[in-house]
Amino acid sequence: MMIPFFRPTKPDLNALEEVIKRGDYVSGKDVDLFEKEVADYLGVKYAVAVNSGTDALVIALECIHPPKGSEIITTPFTFWATTEAILRVGAKPVFADITDDFNIDVEQVKELMGGNTWAVLPVHLFGKPASFATLSIGDFVVDDCCQAFGAKFDYDAELRCYSFFPTKTLGGYGDGGLIATNNKHYAEDCKWRRNHGFVSKHYPLFPGYNSRLDSIQAAFLRKKLRTINKDIQERKDIAAFYDFNLTSKIGKPDLKEGVFNYYTIRAKNRRTLINHLIFSGIETKIFYPRLTCDNVHTPWDLEKVPNAVKATQEALSLPMYPGLSMQELYQICDAVNYFYEKGGKK
Repeated sequence: MMIPFFRPTKPDLNALEEVIKRGDYVSGKDVDLFEKEVADYLGVKYAVAVNSGTDALVIALECIHPPKGSEIITTPFTFWATTEAILRVGAKPVFADITDDFNIDVEQVKELMGGNTWAVLPVHLFGKPASFATLSIGDFVVDDCCQAFGAKFDYDAELRCYSFFPTKTLGGYGDGGLIATNNKHYAEDCKWRRNHGFVSKHYPLFPGYNSRLDSIQAAFLRKKLRTINKDIQERKDIAAFYDFNLTSKIGKPDLKEGVFNYYTIRAKNRRTLINHLIFSGIETKIFYPRLTCDNVHTPWDLEKVPNAVKATQEALSLPMYPGLSMQELYQICDAVNYFYEKGGKK
């Protein structure tokens, strides 16, 4: 049987039944409780639940009011939503290259900062937190933590955005997102924006969004939040197994930090390896086959981001989620190792 790239856990149907009995399907009791519980877990004062990680990014950026045409520095090696959010608020994305760990290069961020820089939008890719401890910045920092729920950071950000897409470390059974902040004004602003801009019913302050997390997803997430530390530890244990058993002929992620939303290797002859793994009953994913700057209408000089270009050619994510059996892990490692023992040509 095929080892899937992702295998969802069974939902706690008691949580579903409780919501149905109450009938508060939108912005109900479970949403309020989830926001309080997740804020406590993250160590912030305020958590605002929305209906996707993408909406979290857009709403958070709108809160800092970037002037039209101002610049927001980010990485081109990420999901399109990061760049899309910058464009949606009328700002201009400026792309810094990445380092060997796939995260944004803080030294290049410093070089790119100028008079038109309004904010920096780092992405903590694959669950590994980017280090911004050496960056002294008076501008806004809005974090894309969609793949890094539960990670620890070495700096403060005005707003942090999370996704609860099913494959995330804290994943629901549909879409969901969150904005975390210690700023009361931003929290209130985010709450207005997620609900049509209403400051009270039928009184919008500005055009907003219909971006409320539904109560059923909140109820499921509350249950899963109770085991998140155990789930993250299992991800770390799986990463350690991969690190010990996989051949040294691939590039492996650093085990010291991160929550391993994905376990992403650097692979030579990637396409041939993927075909070999499919034949061996193993599903993998490429994150990401192209850069987000390729989608921006203004052409971007790819020579400025050579490490990111290289990553699109080598990055390959292996199955990574709680519940992977030892037999499955050995099967994955044996298949990868066999491929490179044969010279990467099978």
